[in-house]
Amino acid sequence: MKKLLDELINELKLMQFPSGFSREAELENYILQNIKDLVKEKFNIKDEAELNKTVYAHGKTKAEKRLWSASKIFQNVIVFGCSNTGDIFIDLKEKGTIYIEIKYSKKRGEKSSSLPGDLQRSIGQGLIASLRHSHVICFIVCQNERQKRANDLSEELQEKLLKNNITIIVRSQN
Repeated sequence: MKKLLDELINELKLMQFPSGFSREAELENYILQNIKDLVKEKFNIKDEAELNKTVYAHGKTKAEKRLWSASKIFQNVIVFGCSNTGDIFIDLKEKGTIYIEIKYSKKRGEKSSSLPGDLQRSIGQGLIASLRHSHVICFIVCQNERQKRANDLSEELQEKLLKNNITIIVRSQN
């Protein structure tokens, strides 16, 4: 699990994205294929049916959507009566689970974006997911170049989240 997790995090940090996507769903689909390829390789999965019962996402086809719905019993985290489900869910059975929350931070102006809200929402979702899952990845891709500011506490936040088995990755689209 640790080796897969490290490689998955590294893959997300270095992944090159095709130009032209503008929606979170497009980002999720692109990332999903890369994650499936990595899991397939690391666990020597040959059968597509087995892979589809290991890596789950919202799905495009009726069959994929049925698998997604069936996976909710394993991935949902319920707090205060609210059900919380990730964007991509990896179920490694007895080895543990990885819950991935994806956000696409859109440009709103030359120096503004939806990053503040996306960051807050992703961290909240990640913290809730950590109540049930072995590891959580909050992955935020920014359409804008990220602004660097003095007194930035990004590293402290990453360290604090990691204590709850949450990895946060915030990076530019390209």
